[in-house]
Amino acid sequence: FARDKWLVEGGLILPDKCSMHIAAIEDEEYKNKKLNFWDNVYGIDMSCLSKAAFVEPIVDCVDDQYIVSSVDTFIEFDLNTVKKEDLEFSTSYKLTMKRDDSIHGVVTWFNIVFSGMKNEVRFSTGPFSTNTHWKQTVFYFEGCYDVGRGDVLEGSIAVRKSKSNFRACDIKISYHYIPPPDCGVDPHSQVLQYKLR
Repeated sequence: FARDKWLVEGGLILPDKCSMHIAAIEDEEYKNKKLNFWDNVYGIDMSCLSKAAFVEPIVDCVDDQYIVSSVDTFIEFDLNTVKKEDLEFSTSYKLTMKRDDSIHGVVTWFNIVFSGMKNEVRFSTGPFSTNTHWKQTVFYFEGCYDVGRGDVLEGSIAVRKSKSNFRACDIKISYHYIPPPDCGVDPHSQVLQYKLR
């Protein structure tokens, strides 16, 4: 709105480029702590709430040692030309595992570029960079996958503005784990809905 109403021709938007990224993570300890917390809340069994804890992603700093896969850029925006309707999207991702491990979810973050300046500046909120107050966003899936180096996790990410809360996003992520052929492990799939407030 502000760009279209007040930016003069030749004016700068800073930052002017944004990209969003995804990777698979091993996060058993934190995931279990978050979910098992509800089993005994000051002596009261509130485990019925643990399912609801999955709906809301975790915004926290992820140490890069927990990244198990390659990183995929799942969407890019040019802030000079992006339209409001472009911010509701559906796109795909594909991650290749870099080591044998277990994965418990995916982590997402954004990078920005100030390219309209004399010296271009790049900035990342990802786990491979200095922590920022934006942190990263972790989406846990149900259970975990034991993966091997070279295995693939792929799927889609759909994001739209919440109809019930103008400050929230509804996010749907599909996960399709594809082990190597003839390894004795069946492919797994799940589709989960999240609310980012």
